[in-house]
Amino acid sequence: MKKISLFHLITKTDSTDYDSLTKRTTKNICINKSILKKVQDARENIDPILNILCINCQDLISEDLIDHHSKMCVAMTDTVMNIEGTYSIEEWIYKIHKLKKCLETLIKKTEIKPGDKNTMIILIRIMTNVSSDYTENILTRSIKSLNSITSNFRGTLTIRVYVDRLQYLLNSLFITVQSENRLNTLSIEQAIEEKNCEIQQLKIKTEYYKSQSENLENIVLRTNSIRSPLRKRIDEVDSDLGSRSDQSRMSTLNNELSLIIHDEEKSPGINKFAYTNDDDLQKYFYSLCLSLKIKYCAKDKNKSRLSNQKMYKEVKETKIPPEEWYDYISSQFENPESRFIEGPPRRAN
Repeated sequence: MKKISLFHLITKTDSTDYDSLTKRTTKNICINKSILKKVQDARENIDPILNILCINCQDLISEDLIDHHSKMCVAMTDTVMNIEGTYSIEEWIYKIHKLKKCLETLIKKTEIKPGDKNTMIILIRIMTNVSSDYTENILTRSIKSLNSITSNFRGTLTIRVYVDRLQYLLNSLFITVQSENRLNTLSIEQAIEEKNCEIQQLKIKTEYYKSQSENLENIVLRTNSIRSPLRKRIDEVDSDLGSRSDQSRMSTLNNELSLIIHDEEKSPGINKFAYTNDDDLQKYFYSLCLSLKIKYCAKDKNKSRLSNQKMYKEVKETKIPPEEWYDYISSQFENPESRFIEGPPRRAN
């Protein structure tokens, strides 16, 4: 019988146990890293909090403070009452200041993603420049900067709501400043007509941007309600990571978190959002045509024969975005293309 020394038995046993322990420890570390990665990815997909506009004071209120604010702010303030609906420079500057104050508060939060934070910094810089100098040249450059942000937007829906609101405010301010500059060179009758025309155009654009903003806000609120269970689960996983070493428990957490993230990714309204439906867009286009016909047709009756249907078909086929429709229709009234002009009505025999 072959003799085996006691030292050999002890060494062999210790070596086997050590290898087994090393494998189990390495596997647990890999699982921990996997869950940490998913927690980090889930956090990066959480939108910053959307602040809702209060029509009484024009402040933008955080979701968790809406109930408290609605009990305190029950009537329109004197300042808002004096400027609301006047379509004046003071109205737009006041609302821009409120939006700037909101973004300056939000940007101090550490949970905002770098891409969203950079966009907010640009928006604040634009509003700062416009507040000190709102000439036509400054406003034109600011609007172009916003358009470039919109065309290449990669941020969250919450930030897109703020971008769209600033875009609406700057466009309104630009039209008002442009109108004021023209009024200084016109007669009283012409000035009244121009002012009424500009107010009508602003009302139309206000309705369009309002509906667009409401759609985005509804999507963001719905998204946040869907993600609330995910945030709670992330906190639970965080507390478990420091003390959990059992392999079966870690696997269970891994599977549960994967299911939550998978369900959240399938939720509608997160990856895409709709501006308006085709009927609303068509009504908006026709209302622009009507307001511009009132402006141009008094000087040239032939321009009243421009076909709204043909022009609308053209913008749809060439995919001209809604924010450029006004300029497109204006160019047609100033220099109409013959293919859009309908013949004179035939007389009945």
